[in-house]
This record gives sequence, C-alpha cells and structure tokens, in this order.
Amino acid sequence: SRNRHTNWGAMILAGADLRGERDVNANYMGLTYRNLAAGVRYRQWNFLIESAKFSQTSGNATLSVEKKVQDILGWAYRESEQSWHHISPMIGAGIGAYKIKVETTLSGTETDDSTTWKIMGGASAGFKLDLPVLWVSLEARLLVGDEFDPQPTLSGLARLGLWF
Repeated sequence: SRNRHTNWGAMILAGADLRGERDVNANYMGLTYRNLAAGVRYRQWNFLIESAKFSQTSGNATLSVEKKVQDILGWAYRESEQSWHHISPMIGAGIGAYKIKVETTLSGTETDDSTTWKIMGGASAGFKLDLPVLWVSLEARLLVGDEFDPQPTLSGLARLGLWF
C-alpha cells in the first residue's frame, strides 16, 4: 500500500451529481448531472478539472423542448492527514463556467436559445475512502452562478474512479 502523503498521482473519475433546483413554478426537483473529472494529486492535495452535463427533454412529436446544461470547473481539494478506518475527510473549492442551451422543435422547425459561458463557483465538504488505486468519495456542495435558483444550489456528488 502506498503512503498517500508522499506520492504524486493521477486520477480519472466518474460520478453522479444530484442538484436541487427550482422549476418555473418554484417547485424543487432533483436533477442528476453526469460528472467526469481528471486530475493530479500531491500529498493531501487533489487538483481536478471536471465537466458536468445534464439534459432533459419534454413534449411530444409536435412540440418538444430539450434543455442542456454543461459546466466546467477546476477544483482544489485538501484531504485531512488523519483517517478513520481508511475514511478521510476533505474540503474543496472550485471555479469555472456553465452554459445553458434550449432547443425547441415545433412541427419540425428547430430553434436554439443559448446563454454565453457564465462564471460559477462552489465549495465542497465530503469523505473519501483511502484505498490503493480505487477512488470512492461522497461530497456535499454549494454551487453559485448567475442564473441558479436557489442561490446557492445544494448538490450531492458520488464519485468512483482510479488513481495511480
């Protein structure tokens, strides 16, 4: 088993990011974003570039609306030097951008409405299972961005991946 506090490492991670957002009627709904990340690790620091995507389609053959959201963030995490039964607490902060695209199709005619890339950021606290090669983590996040509702948006992220 490697000592995680003395080695450089690289990681590839995939996860599901459940975000609590409001719809047009101010009702809360949980939206699941696909999350992919890659990064490097040095001692108890992890630096990741992550992409999260969400897509939702509603309507019928005559009228349909597809909403696509993508964000790209850089994250820095610090793991505790102490672990309990191979579980390490960690905190993190991230900054990046997001973009929303809405495609409307009415009787075969498609229109696109897209935002420009907008700044977003976040803070995270969670736990990581400290295992050789395998990355397993759970995080709670607060995300902020211009058009987020509510502000901040609460998120729960579960990740699985490899580090080497």
